[in-house]
Amino acid sequence: MTSTSAPARTVACHGKGRKDRITPLTTVTVTVLRDWMAEHPGPATGPLFPTYRGTPMIGSDQHWRTTFVDSLTASYSAREACREIATLRQGRGSRLDEAEWRSIAEAAHDTTMSCATRFRVLASDETAEVALALHEHNDQDMELLDLDDNGATYLASRKERSALFNEDRDRFVTEARHVLGKAAAVTGCRAAVSP
Repeated sequence: MTSTSAPARTVACHGKGRKDRITPLTTVTVTVLRDWMAEHPGPATGPLFPTYRGTPMIGSDQHWRTTFVDSLTASYSAREACREIATLRQGRGSRLDEAEWRSIAEAAHDTTMSCATRFRVLASDETAEVALALHEHNDQDMELLDLDDNGATYLASRKERSALFNEDRDRFVTEARHVLGKAAAVTGCRAAVSP
């Protein structure tokens, strides 16, 4: 909820799917909101409906930041794991063995899929699709590694794939900035409700 207007008794909300909505409020709803705020005082910039700890509910800015960071970090972890597996297959050393790098890649896969699900449920299908596009690069890297024993196919196309990854990474970062800007508008609800 971002604002109410006393004469028209409406509330402007920004919700799932990045849609803005104007919703009329009945006199009873306005009374209930005023009573709620009187019974549950909080800072003007605090959430209207906080958790029991007084923090914003799941749409909080920190929750979104964590999800975006987890997703991007997992993508980079998977890329590093694939690069290190190819390096090992070329006969060069690495700080971990191939099984350990594969385990890192699998954990990264699970994290990015979990984040994409959170994006789809809590933000929008568009946000999830951008995250999944980034994730697809990691799946393609693993598929290339599985094509041959020495990682030559993976290494031969690495520069081109990195450029494509960077394009999708930039789209992901742009989407993160967009969603985080909207999430920040949603979390500071209390000041937007006129008592």
